[in-house]
Amino acid sequence: MIKVVKTMKYEIKYNKELYNLLSDIQHAVWLIKNRATTAAYDWQQFSFGYNERFGEYPKEKELLGKTLSP
Repeated sequence: MIKVVKTMKYEIKYNKELYNLLSDIQHAVWLIKNRATTAAYDWQQFSFGYNERFGEYPKEKELLGKTLSP
């Protein structure tokens, strides 16, 4: 079997509005990731402290009203 690979070159026109939009989206995703990581770390630290104080880990459903999935 012979494979034939074709390549083509395209020039992408610079569009400042599109570039700014993509930059804003990238920044928003970065913020969300940082806040999610911080929230997960805070929950983990709270959970460890709770365990040391009360001898059991906190129940997510009771405290948050939801369960966290890994």
